[in-house]
Amino acid sequence: MKERRSLQAIKVRVIELLSAPECDVRRSNWDSADEALREVNRVCTPEALAFLFAPTNSLQEVSLASGWANEFLQLGAEADALVEAINK
Repeated sequence: MKERRSLQAIKVRVIELLSAPECDVRRSNWDSADEALREVNRVCTPEALAFLFAPTNSLQEVSLASGWANEFLQLGAEADALVEAINK
């Protein structure tokens, strides 16, 4: 299913961003980037992936502190649209 492949691509991009040396998790609920990566890697449903992009979620805090807030918004919008398409 094309939508699922696209959601996988979003997940891969989030993992890339969290793996970057400049990733700053200090304002999030995560104690380290490794903890954030473990949580993202455990995501196995489209809805769980979309939930990562919820406002004030830890991923948003990391995106703000790490300089990729605009990409966070774009990825979140794509994830939401894909989840909606899957659930139709």
